[in-house]
Amino acid sequence: MIEALSVIIQVFTFKYLGRRVFLMTPIHHHFEMKAWSETKIMVRFWILAGILCSAGFALYYRYYFRR
Repeated sequence: MIEALSVIIQVFTFKYLGRRVFLMTPIHHHFEMKAWSETKIMVRFWILAGILCSAGFALYYRYYFRR
């Protein structure tokens, strides 16, 4: 999902503003162009996914226990 979103952002800004937001899309290629290793990129995305999953579970249980 985030990969597609980065492509949409890149196309929109280049088409309407005439400049690029990322060096290359999808987003993981942008970080590769910044000289990050693939392992570093994957670990950062795993951490982000864990944080977002935790937030999703917290919101779900907050709603669930309100009833």
